[in-house]
Amino acid sequence: MSEEEVQQQQAAVGGDVEAYGGWGDIESNEGSRRKKKKQKDKELALQITSLLDALFIILCFLLKSYSTSPVNVTQSNKLQLPKSSATLDPKDALPLVVDKAGITVDGEPVLAMKDGKIPEDMVDGHIIGDLVERLREKAEEKRKMAEMNSDLSFKGELIVVCDGDLPFAILRDILITAGDAEYGQFRFAVVKAAS
Repeated sequence: MSEEEVQQQQAAVGGDVEAYGGWGDIESNEGSRRKKKKQKDKELALQITSLLDALFIILCFLLKSYSTSPVNVTQSNKLQLPKSSATLDPKDALPLVVDKAGITVDGEPVLAMKDGKIPEDMVDGHIIGDLVERLREKAEEKRKMAEMNSDLSFKGELIVVCDGDLPFAILRDILITAGDAEYGQFRFAVVKAAS
């Protein structure tokens, strides 16, 4: 439809008549097509914010549900844990490991044993000299940490990880020494016996 015809129709009707099926419709259709295409492009864009939110929630859930034991013991020829039917979960405390090779506190070697025995010159009564010094150092460290952080406190808790064949006399000396260094609460690491 030419522009003259449109003007004639407008004059005949006595008002504004829009072009119908002419060039104007094609131009307006192309404009709406472009808008629709831009909208589709926007809709297809990856919404990274909501994706990160979902990943963060999943990560928090997995970290919360993942539990670890505060006692991590690798058994060897020198260390075979005793078996027990105890069902208590271990608490986080200072680990004291006694095997046939020696005594370690918090992963640091304290005393070497010969043939599974503590050298006699290292024991005064029932107190093991090097062990009591190391335990007192650790107790002092825990107290200083508790002073800096009100959530922490020194409770004198000790996890004793010892070989099942350890003679009672050695275990007694170790526990007496720990008590002298203000570690009076003991827990023993054991392997759950088969039912």
